[in-house]
Amino acid sequence: FNYTATPEISPLSLHAALPISKTSGVDLLNNIKSSYPDIQVILITGEPTTDTAAQAVRAGAIDYISKPISVPKLKKAVSSALRIKLLKDENSLYMEHLETLVELRTQTLRESERKYREISERSATGIVIIQDQKIVFANPKFYEILGYEKENVKMIIEQDIREFISCDGLNVLEQELDFLDNDMVSEKQIETQLKTKNGKKVW
Repeated sequence: FNYTATPEISPLSLHAALPISKTSGVDLLNNIKSSYPDIQVILITGEPTTDTAAQAVRAGAIDYISKPISVPKLKKAVSSALRIKLLKDENSLYMEHLETLVELRTQTLRESERKYREISERSATGIVIIQDQKIVFANPKFYEILGYEKENVKMIIEQDIREFISCDGLNVLEQELDFLDNDMVSEKQIETQLKTKNGKKVW
């Protein structure tokens, strides 16, 4: 028996009468699964053994039936195989849809981030984003207010925001941060007094 896999075709069933001592059903099963990993295979044999059954299951057979064939049992096995195939197809379609949805949302998020960055870069107001009391973003106007050049990014980004706040402003900030922690608020507009690179206090 010569088995030739054709990737363009996804067979529903294949009946093969194998010559004795040449090709085993498990060998054929391995060949089929290597070409069609998603296909459901029911292995039918006239010489059932516990070892062969175990090999068939490990190779990916959905069921292992011994001859003589019981029609009800065969129908049940085929129905089970079809049900599993349909579920796998539905899952594949769902995953494809999910991947497309994630890609679209990622593109939308990137576009929103790009627009926000453009707006903040052009803003006449200093904008700074703080995470865990460290500066993670500052627009050019914020650099200008503090007396830094845009090239001095390492002197601003990842630095503790408290280093750029006056003593009076620091008291206000700490009170606001305590309020945020206690009230479980994720965002709040805070107005406080800053100090420039030269130590001058600014609002």
